[in-house]
Amino acid sequence: MNTSPNVIPWFTPEEWAKTKAICEDPDTMFSSHDVWLDAAQKTAKHEETATVTVHRVYLVADKLAAYAGRHNRPLNSETRVAYAIDLYIGAAV
Repeated sequence: MNTSPNVIPWFTPEEWAKTKAICEDPDTMFSSHDVWLDAAQKTAKHEETATVTVHRVYLVADKLAAYAGRHNRPLNSETRVAYAIDLYIGAAV
């Protein structure tokens, strides 16, 4: 039984570009929003099953940066995922 949320950080085209511009690992975010979106949709489809729901959590670059600063975290993929999970469970502060 899956006891943790299956959360994927999700982006509008504008927020994807802003996030890529401020993150320290832009190479992990693909070459364009369209390329990222295709990969993210495939990942979500692969991970979703009859008993597992994938939750797409939209991120806003400015709020992500503030979260990283408050938690003294680098702006990278690990922090994007942690922030998305915190948003999903209502613990983002």
